[in-house]
Amino acid sequence: MAAAYALGIVACFVGVGVLVTGVFGASLTTLAGHPVTNLLIGVLFAVLGLSLLGAFLLQPPAWLQDLSGGNRAGYVGALLMGLTFAVTAFTCTAPFAGAVLAAGVSQGQWGAAVLGMAIYSGTIALPFFALALAPGLLKRLPRAGSWMNEFKVVGGLVEVAAALKFLAICDYAWGWGIIGRTTSLVAWSAISLAIAAYAMGWWRHEGDDRVEHVGLGRLTAAITFAGLGLWLASGLAGNGLGLIESFFPGDAAP
Repeated sequence: MAAAYALGIVACFVGVGVLVTGVFGASLTTLAGHPVTNLLIGVLFAVLGLSLLGAFLLQPPAWLQDLSGGNRAGYVGALLMGLTFAVTAFTCTAPFAGAVLAAGVSQGQWGAAVLGMAIYSGTIALPFFALALAPGLLKRLPRAGSWMNEFKVVGGLVEVAAALKFLAICDYAWGWGIIGRTTSLVAWSAISLAIAAYAMGWWRHEGDDRVEHVGLGRLTAAITFAGLGLWLASGLAGNGLGLIESFFPGDAAP
């Protein structure tokens, strides 16, 4: 039963990989650089990020969830419930799955894309399979609480920042003159510093608890994001940011 559930998760992601690569094939490399594609991805990331930040609730339609799950029992029911999990977790998993898929087809090799999706989805399914074999481990897992909301808020901010990378490509291709190197670095720096302050508990989001104690984990995250924010800000003063500079082909460092 656990294997059937895990297989449902893997089948959903691999199916997406086969569908995308089967439709576009080796031309996906060219498609990935097209401004329309980057616009769609940028908008998707922005929508998913705002959803995680609580701007609105984004979930698959009920008919799709019912179709993939329903009230079936046995191995078929477990398989379809695995599909249901993959569908309902789309908001959190789509950006990462998209990155895996894009990396796999970067050289026009659809087999690598499908393999990448299989490994990615297998990693997601493995904890569920392990917990089904050893239910006692469930007692050791962290309980649901405000930490889940904090993880969601940080993820939403990161996705909004990622959206700017794709929109910057559209700006360069279509000459908007709005989202370039300066705008992106200012936004990325501000978001990084905001995450650092959030990790320290200096500002709270709706549904968060007060941070009474800053442990090693929070402090490490805060220092990491604060350092990242300051490093990105240094790019505004002319500091070259290495690989990141390739995101802005029409807007070189001053």
